[in-house]
Amino acid sequence: MDLQKTGALIARARKEKGLTQQQLAKQLHISHTTVSKWERGLGFPEVSLLEPLAQALGLTLADLFRGERDAQTVQTEELVKEAVKAAVEEVQQKHRNTRTNFLVLLFCLLLVIGMSLWAIVYVKNKPIDLDIRGTYQNTVIPIGDYGGRPEGGYLIQLAAQNWNEEQSFSLYINSCLVDSGNWEELKPNLYRLTGKQCVLLVELHRDGSFYLQLPGLEEIILMNKLNDVPMYSGNQELWSDLKADYQKLLTGE
Repeated sequence: MDLQKTGALIARARKEKGLTQQQLAKQLHISHTTVSKWERGLGFPEVSLLEPLAQALGLTLADLFRGERDAQTVQTEELVKEAVKAAVEEVQQKHRNTRTNFLVLLFCLLLVIGMSLWAIVYVKNKPIDLDIRGTYQNTVIPIGDYGGRPEGGYLIQLAAQNWNEEQSFSLYINSCLVDSGNWEELKPNLYRLTGKQCVLLVELHRDGSFYLQLPGLEEIILMNKLNDVPMYSGNQELWSDLKADYQKLLTGE
């Protein structure tokens, strides 16, 4: 995760909303110095502040993690800007001296802008017909080959299910069960996973993937969906001596 990019995005989005650092801080019930540190890339918002910050700035959790807006939303906004610019130029060139025609075209222009803005909001907030049930992991490996630490880091797996109205999940690191608990849907495609070791926020993307941050790891992990069935793996006796080390990745201690 690039704190400088995220900080620049927070500053840019705040200014676009016409907010000062003090006004944004007041909405989040924090000090303006905390907002200043974020924008200068000297810190990252706590988990409990991510969702209200994203809502206040018109961003998604994925935007904050990446440090940039979703490409689809940016592209749509650029198309709207180009359409508005072309319409204004046409009005100025063809109907500069005709007040009646100008008013008619102005009405049409406002109608186009209104429809375009509605399209942006609709595309950005359209519910995704997905849920968190299934198995996810950060590295695709052959089915059945769960032993050992994969080259380059940790193999993170998450299995979530809804069985007899019990919404539960299990979190594995290198095939070792390190946390489990329940999950709840906060709003369409946004989930909170409450385990014994940590609390995780998950925002599903349109391809079923999501970003995950563990307190003990600096990098943001991209979790891809393997299938719709919770898949449990690992020999707990084999990994019991490593479980304590892996749990440090969840607490940051």
